[in-house]
Amino acid sequence: MRYYYDRPFDTLLLTWAFFLVSTEIVKIVFGSGFRGIDNPIPGAVMVAGVDVPAYRGLIALLSLGLIVATAFVIFRTNLGIKIRALIQNREVASLLGLNISMTYKLVFCFGAGMAGLAGALIAPVMSIDPYIGNIFLVRSFFVVIVGGIGQLLGGTLLGSFFVGGTETLFALFSDQVVAQTIVFLVAIVILRFRPSGLLKSK
Repeated sequence: MRYYYDRPFDTLLLTWAFFLVSTEIVKIVFGSGFRGIDNPIPGAVMVAGVDVPAYRGLIALLSLGLIVATAFVIFRTNLGIKIRALIQNREVASLLGLNISMTYKLVFCFGAGMAGLAGALIAPVMSIDPYIGNIFLVRSFFVVIVGGIGQLLGGTLLGSFFVGGTETLFALFSDQVVAQTIVFLVAIVILRFRPSGLLKSK
Protein backbone atom coordinates (compact mmCIF):
# COMPACT_ATOMS: atom_id res chain seq x y z
CA MET A 1 0.00 0.00 0.00
CA ARG A 2 2.84 2.42 0.73
CA TYR A 3 3.60 2.78 -2.98
CA TYR A 4 0.17 4.36 -3.49
CA TYR A 5 -0.07 6.66 -0.47
CA ASP A 6 0.16 9.76 -2.65
CA ARG A 7 -2.49 8.48 -5.08
CA PRO A 8 -5.81 8.35 -3.16
CA PHE A 9 -7.95 7.10 -6.05
CA ASP A 10 -5.51 4.27 -6.84
CA THR A 11 -5.53 3.38 -3.15
CA LEU A 12 -9.31 2.98 -3.31
CA LEU A 13 -9.03 0.67 -6.30
CA LEU A 14 -6.25 -1.36 -4.67
CA THR A 15 -8.21 -1.91 -1.46
CA TRP A 16 -11.19 -2.88 -3.62
CA ALA A 17 -8.99 -5.54 -5.23
CA PHE A 18 -7.99 -6.80 -1.77
CA PHE A 19 -11.66 -7.03 -0.91
CA LEU A 20 -12.38 -9.18 -3.97
CA VAL A 21 -9.47 -11.50 -3.20
CA SER A 22 -10.45 -11.84 0.48
CA THR A 23 -14.02 -12.66 -0.56
CA GLU A 24 -12.81 -15.62 -2.60
CA ILE A 25 -10.60 -16.78 0.29
CA VAL A 26 -13.62 -16.70 2.63
CA LYS A 27 -15.59 -18.80 0.14
CA ILE A 28 -12.81 -21.39 -0.03
CA VAL A 29 -12.40 -21.62 3.75
CA PHE A 30 -15.97 -21.24 5.03
CA GLY A 31 -18.14 -21.98 1.99
CA SER A 32 -20.63 -19.73 0.23
CA GLY A 33 -23.78 -20.48 2.25
CA PHE A 34 -25.76 -18.07 4.39
CA ARG A 35 -25.28 -17.94 8.14
CA GLY A 36 -27.13 -16.06 10.83
CA ILE A 37 -26.25 -14.59 14.21
CA ASP A 38 -28.81 -14.21 16.99
CA ASN A 39 -29.80 -10.70 17.93
CA PRO A 40 -28.02 -10.02 21.26
CA ILE A 41 -30.57 -7.38 22.31
CA PRO A 42 -34.07 -8.37 21.12
CA GLY A 43 -37.12 -6.21 21.60
CA ALA A 44 -37.78 -2.53 21.03
CA VAL A 45 -37.67 0.75 22.91
CA MET A 46 -40.04 3.69 22.65
CA VAL A 47 -38.41 6.84 21.27
CA ALA A 48 -40.62 9.89 20.71
CA GLY A 49 -43.65 7.66 20.38
CA VAL A 50 -42.00 5.34 17.85
CA ASP A 51 -40.89 1.77 18.49
CA VAL A 52 -37.18 1.48 17.65
CA PRO A 53 -35.49 -1.95 17.61
CA ALA A 54 -33.22 -1.97 20.65
CA TYR A 55 -30.18 -3.37 18.90
CA ARG A 56 -30.46 -1.00 15.94
CA GLY A 57 -30.75 1.88 18.39
CA LEU A 58 -27.59 0.69 20.11
CA ILE A 59 -25.78 0.58 16.76
CA ALA A 60 -26.86 4.17 16.05
CA LEU A 61 -25.60 5.36 19.45
CA LEU A 62 -22.30 3.51 19.06
CA SER A 63 -21.86 4.99 15.58
CA LEU A 64 -22.34 8.51 16.90
CA GLY A 65 -19.92 7.79 19.73
CA LEU A 66 -17.28 6.49 17.32
CA ILE A 67 -17.68 9.58 15.11
CA VAL A 68 -17.20 11.88 18.11
CA ALA A 69 -14.20 9.85 19.32
CA THR A 70 -12.61 9.89 15.86
CA ALA A 71 -13.16 13.64 15.56
CA PHE A 72 -11.54 14.15 18.97
CA VAL A 73 -8.49 12.12 17.96
CA ILE A 74 -8.09 13.94 14.65
CA PHE A 75 -8.65 17.49 15.86
CA ARG A 76 -7.60 17.44 19.53
CA THR A 77 -4.58 15.12 19.86
CA ASN A 78 -0.95 15.11 18.75
CA LEU A 79 -1.64 12.07 16.59
CA GLY A 80 -4.40 13.98 14.86
CA ILE A 81 -2.05 16.89 14.17
CA LYS A 82 0.43 14.46 12.60
CA ILE A 83 -2.29 12.87 10.45
CA ARG A 84 -3.53 16.23 9.20
CA ALA A 85 0.00 17.40 8.51
CA LEU A 86 0.65 14.25 6.54
CA ILE A 87 -2.51 14.74 4.48
CA GLN A 88 -1.74 18.39 3.74
CA ASN A 89 1.90 17.97 2.73
CA ARG A 90 3.72 14.67 3.01
CA GLU A 91 7.17 16.03 2.11
CA VAL A 92 7.12 18.92 4.59
CA ALA A 93 5.80 16.65 7.35
CA SER A 94 8.68 14.26 6.68
CA LEU A 95 11.22 17.11 6.82
CA LEU A 96 9.79 18.16 10.19
CA GLY A 97 10.57 14.70 11.59
CA LEU A 98 7.24 12.92 11.24
CA ASN A 99 7.56 9.14 10.90
CA ILE A 100 5.59 8.81 7.67
CA SER A 101 5.59 5.02 7.51
CA MET A 102 4.43 4.51 11.10
CA THR A 103 1.70 7.15 10.81
CA TYR A 104 0.34 5.54 7.66
CA LYS A 105 0.36 2.14 9.38
CA LEU A 106 -1.52 3.48 12.39
CA VAL A 107 -4.17 5.12 10.22
CA PHE A 108 -4.56 2.03 8.03
CA CYS A 109 -4.90 -0.26 11.07
CA PHE A 110 -7.40 2.12 12.67
CA GLY A 111 -9.51 2.19 9.50
CA ALA A 112 -9.38 -1.59 9.13
CA GLY A 113 -10.34 -2.01 12.79
CA MET A 114 -13.31 0.34 12.37
CA ALA A 115 -14.44 -1.60 9.31
CA GLY A 116 -14.16 -4.88 11.22
CA LEU A 117 -16.13 -3.44 14.14
CA ALA A 118 -18.84 -2.23 11.76
CA GLY A 119 -19.10 -5.70 10.25
CA ALA A 120 -19.39 -7.30 13.69
CA LEU A 121 -22.10 -4.85 14.76
CA ILE A 122 -24.17 -5.25 11.60
CA ALA A 123 -23.91 -9.06 11.49
CA PRO A 124 -26.88 -9.81 13.80
CA VAL A 125 -29.11 -7.55 11.70
CA MET A 126 -28.74 -9.45 8.43
CA SER A 127 -27.73 -12.83 7.03
CA ILE A 128 -24.00 -13.33 6.54
CA ASP A 129 -22.42 -14.68 3.38
CA PRO A 130 -19.12 -14.08 1.55
CA TYR A 131 -20.74 -11.34 -0.53
CA ILE A 132 -22.12 -9.33 2.38
CA GLY A 133 -19.57 -6.61 1.70
CA ASN A 134 -20.99 -6.02 -1.78
CA ILE A 135 -24.06 -4.45 -0.20
CA PHE A 136 -21.96 -1.66 1.27
CA LEU A 137 -19.08 -1.50 -1.19
CA VAL A 138 -20.69 0.64 -3.88
CA ARG A 139 -22.32 2.90 -1.30
CA SER A 140 -19.01 3.39 0.50
CA PHE A 141 -17.27 4.13 -2.78
CA PHE A 142 -19.83 6.80 -3.65
CA VAL A 143 -19.69 8.24 -0.12
CA VAL A 144 -15.94 8.81 -0.41
CA ILE A 145 -16.03 10.10 -3.98
CA VAL A 146 -19.04 12.37 -3.52
CA GLY A 147 -17.89 13.68 -0.14
CA GLY A 148 -14.42 14.43 -1.46
CA ILE A 149 -11.28 12.31 -1.59
CA GLY A 150 -8.71 13.49 0.94
CA GLN A 151 -11.28 14.88 3.37
CA LEU A 152 -11.07 13.77 6.98
CA LEU A 153 -14.53 13.67 8.52
CA GLY A 154 -16.49 16.44 6.85
CA GLY A 155 -16.50 14.91 3.38
CA THR A 156 -17.28 11.43 4.67
CA LEU A 157 -20.16 12.63 6.83
CA LEU A 158 -21.57 14.81 4.07
CA GLY A 159 -21.28 11.98 1.55
CA SER A 160 -22.91 9.55 4.00
CA PHE A 161 -25.84 11.86 4.65
CA PHE A 162 -26.26 12.43 0.93
CA VAL A 163 -26.15 8.77 -0.14
CA GLY A 164 -28.06 7.35 2.83
CA GLY A 165 -30.56 10.19 3.13
CA THR A 166 -31.35 10.39 -0.57
CA GLU A 167 -31.76 6.62 -0.87
CA THR A 168 -34.07 6.52 2.17
CA LEU A 169 -36.12 9.43 0.81
CA PHE A 170 -36.69 7.88 -2.61
CA ALA A 171 -37.32 4.46 -1.04
CA LEU A 172 -40.45 5.95 0.54
CA PHE A 173 -41.96 6.46 -2.91
CA SER A 174 -40.45 3.53 -4.84
CA ASP A 175 -38.68 0.21 -4.29
CA GLN A 176 -35.10 -0.10 -3.06
CA VAL A 177 -33.57 -0.80 -6.48
CA VAL A 178 -35.10 2.32 -8.03
CA ALA A 179 -34.00 4.42 -5.04
CA GLN A 180 -30.39 3.20 -5.33
CA THR A 181 -30.38 3.86 -9.06
CA ILE A 182 -31.61 7.42 -8.54
CA VAL A 183 -28.94 8.02 -5.89
CA PHE A 184 -26.18 6.83 -8.20
CA LEU A 185 -27.47 8.98 -11.07
CA VAL A 186 -27.58 12.06 -8.84
CA ALA A 187 -24.07 11.26 -7.58
CA ILE A 188 -22.81 11.01 -11.16
CA VAL A 189 -24.33 14.41 -11.95
CA ILE A 190 -22.65 15.93 -8.88
CA LEU A 191 -19.28 14.48 -9.87
CA ARG A 192 -19.74 15.80 -13.40
CA PHE A 193 -19.89 19.38 -12.11
CA ARG A 194 -17.75 18.91 -8.97
CA PRO A 195 -15.12 16.25 -9.80
CA SER A 196 -13.37 16.80 -6.47
CA GLY A 197 -16.54 16.11 -4.49
CA LEU A 198 -18.87 18.25 -2.43
CA LEU A 199 -15.99 19.40 -0.22
CA LYS A 200 -12.72 20.36 -1.81
CA SER A 201 -9.42 19.65 -0.12
CA LYS A 202 -7.73 22.75 1.26
